[in-house]
Amino acid sequence: MIGLIASFISFFLIDDFVREKMVPILFPEGQLATTSGTVRISILRRIRVLFGVGTNAPMVLLCVTIAFAIWELDEALISTGQFSRDIITFAGSVFIIFIIMSLTLNLLVTKSILRPIDDMIGIARNVRKGHFNQKVRVVSNDELGIMGDGMNAMTDGLIERDRLRRGLYLAQEIQQALLPQKCPNIDGLDIAARSLYCDETGGDYFDFIGNDNAQLNVVIGDVSGHGISSAILMASVRAFLRQRIHLPGNLSQVLSDVNRQLVLDVEDSCSFMTLFYLRLDPQSHCIRWIGAGHDPAILYNPIGWWDWQIGPPQWVI
Repeated sequence: MIGLIASFISFFLIDDFVREKMVPILFPEGQLATTSGTVRISILRRIRVLFGVGTNAPMVLLCVTIAFAIWELDEALISTGQFSRDIITFAGSVFIIFIIMSLTLNLLVTKSILRPIDDMIGIARNVRKGHFNQKVRVVSNDELGIMGDGMNAMTDGLIERDRLRRGLYLAQEIQQALLPQKCPNIDGLDIAARSLYCDETGGDYFDFIGNDNAQLNVVIGDVSGHGISSAILMASVRAFLRQRIHLPGNLSQVLSDVNRQLVLDVEDSCSFMTLFYLRLDPQSHCIRWIGAGHDPAILYNPIGWWDWQIGPPQWVI
């Protein structure tokens, strides 16, 4: 009886020792469920073992002991009353022993189940507060261990996602800095512009660029697609334009040279950009523009075409 009780308790004591001492050393990253050669002891199996120990073992021990006592009763000089008292005393002792054993086993099993659950609940609360550098302590390959590995993979994904989100915000700040911070102030003109991105970054582009002839170049563009790739292409076009505008040439020559440089970079990716380029000359009151696949510009005269022709000198288109 002592050996049977000791084997039951030893099973759960060894399980608890392995979880607390050996697994964190041998498997610091968890992933026991995916390790070949490990034996999986599910939660249901542990519960069934505990149920069997708590219900069947006392009855088996009591019945076997009584059977041996009755078998030896013929050779022993003992009264029926004494025999009954001994049986009752033995049954009470077995009851007390198994109460203690059952409490011990329940504590061990409860510890092996509730501690990982409490750990995962604490990690979930910390993750909810934005603390993603949290890891579940995986010490088994049962259902709780698989769930712990899943939570660790989830937190790793959240860390990577947060890193990407911070990178997108930084890219947004850089791209917004590339756009004009204020509109040019030219006598006789009221100029206003604003760009609102639907994502953190994108390919929408506008710019005001002056040149050596005191002319104002207005550029509006849109890169195909969204995200970082469109933002990079937008920044490249901006650099090409700002470099080319200060060189001699008319509007078509400027855009042709920029397009020639751009094709070398994007012809393999099939990306493209539409552009509208307008040049204002305040001295001659002349407007010229050219479109490169972009939507046409709208020219609106609120006083009417005839009033414009007979009125004071205006801009020449």
